[in-house]
Amino acid sequence: MSTTTVRLTGDWKKLERQLSNEVFRDRIESEMKRATRTNAAMVKREVREHLRSGSHAKNAPLTIFIKGSSKPLVDRAQLFKSVHFRSQSAFRAEIGFLKGDTNINIALAVHEGATIPVTNAMRGMFAALQSASEGKREPGSLRGRAKELYARRPQGWKALKPSTTSIRIPARPFLREVIERPELNNAVARNWLAAAAAAIAGTRATFRTDV
Repeated sequence: MSTTTVRLTGDWKKLERQLSNEVFRDRIESEMKRATRTNAAMVKREVREHLRSGSHAKNAPLTIFIKGSSKPLVDRAQLFKSVHFRSQSAFRAEIGFLKGDTNINIALAVHEGATIPVTNAMRGMFAALQSASEGKREPGSLRGRAKELYARRPQGWKALKPSTTSIRIPARPFLREVIERPELNNAVARNWLAAAAAAIAGTRATFRTDV
């Protein structure tokens, strides 16, 4: 019966120190914090890119007329500029809209969809826009949203039909569509694994932001 002897060489004391509870905890927290922040910035970038060039439900004719574009979610970049991220811990970050952001209700309605009842004020606004666009009303008398819309497009306005009782905004889940992408989840996992490996080895991880 033969016996095989294996001798392991290296600085085992150093490895033991690296894997001690206190040292390893600090190192893994530091590396994971860096990875989480990198991942959050990567997701924010992908959400913004999806807003700018992604495929979404088509705009309604009235929306196309107001915007002068058939491209959904792209107007004056309010949603694009409002997408932020915030690191909450070494292992968690939030991507979305900051509390108090004036665009948060717009973002929620766009993301989840909404049905807006047509009010008398809305009917009055479109009737006033039609009168101004047909030369029956002095444009300088317009106020508020009507003034803003007329400045954007002075001609072609029509009053709402009596049968139009609501305006429907189709759901365009621009956040969920990005976050659920398998390739993005793989990229996030890749950076977290790199952070864990660096923490064990006592090195500084290099992260990638390609998806």
